Amino acid sequence: MAKNIRKVTEITTGTKNNETPELSRVRRSHTQARASYDRLSSWYNLIEGGWENPPRRLGLDRLQVKPGERVLEIGCGTGSSLLELSYLGCPVGLDLSSMMLAQTAPTWKALQDQ
Repeated sequence: MAKNIRKVTEITTGTKNNETPELSRVRRSHTQARASYDRLSSWYNLIEGGWENPPRRLGLDRLQVKPGERVLEIGCGTGSSLLELSYLGCPVGLDLSSMMLAQTAPTWKALQDQ
């Protein structure tokens, strides 16, 4: 298991042995970012979903949310992590793109109807 976690860390950060990843400055405005994610929103999960699953799973495992805890995810996108967290408690998500958030609506409705 530890080997798999280390591998996912290398994939997601580009570093080995818990080195601090090199950060780069964001060079686009909020308006540009919102427009970009709004355009991608209807097929974002198809494009990025598979790539994001391992680091998302790692992050959720490390978070160790207990039943009943509340979680705020900033930059929740289409809500994949929120949906996984909904079985434990009451997650809340914020995102720059209202179109990304709109992608969660059908799934949330289906969960509420169960």
